[in-house]
Order: sequence, then structure tokens, then C-alpha cells
Amino acid sequence: MRHAMRLVLPGLLWAAASCAAPPSTERPAPAAGQATDETMSGAHSPAGDAHPGTIENIDEIGDRTWTRSAVEVPPTIAWAEVDGRYVPVVRIVSTGTADRRRITRYGPDGQMLDTTIQAPRPPTRPAPTPTPKTAPKPTPGD
Repeated sequence: MRHAMRLVLPGLLWAAASCAAPPSTERPAPAAGQATDETMSGAHSPAGDAHPGTIENIDEIGDRTWTRSAVEVPPTIAWAEVDGRYVPVVRIVSTGTADRRRITRYGPDGQMLDTTIQAPRPPTRPAPTPTPKTAPKPTPGD
């Protein structure tokens, strides 16, 4: 299988946000008669395949591990398109430093599906100092 390496900003933003703190594993059940919206969840691939269920998140930078249900994340996180087919993501590993993360997603057989590399922030430039304008000196005889 060909391994895809690409920069995926939405995935990076989600993974960086999820590294902030492990989410609570307890979720309130929907109220009786309340519809659950799975159209925006990763429970099924765009092709209709069912996800195995959970995604293990391993943050080696913060030395933390937690698990999320595929229903809790968007399809762009729960599924990777590889060679024209959708493969479920079952593990996401964040390595590197707090300023430059490498986020790698793995499939059910342990195969690497893709990697996202966070580019470091560009250095901030100091605001330019305004140049004072001097009034022209009067010439004698004016």
C-alpha cells in the first residue's frame, strides 16, 4: 500500500486542539426521541463503510493517551483516503515539539495512512518605526 504524506490543515487543527486536554469519556445519552446527527460524524466513511468504533490518540509530546469514539469526530479525522478507497483511522500519534508537531494516522492493521507536519509559526516582525518628517528650511530671500 502506498503511504500518503500530505499537509492537511483541518486535521492538524483538530489534532492540535485535541492535544490540549483529553476529552471526558462520559457523554450524556440523547434524550428520548432526540435525533442524533451522524451525518457529520466519522461513524461511516463517505462510501458508507462502518468504522471499527474508536480512535486511540497518543500525544508523545504531552505524554498522554485517550480514546474517542468515531461518532465524536468528523469523517476527515476518522477516515483516510488511500489509493482511492477509505481506510478507517484507529490510532493518531503526535510527536515532535509543542511548536512543531508531526501527526501520523494509522489504520486497523497498523499501516501508516498519512502524516501531517505542523509548520512553525513565522517570526513576528517588529512594527516599523515612523520616520519623522522635517519641515523644509526657509531659504534667505523668501
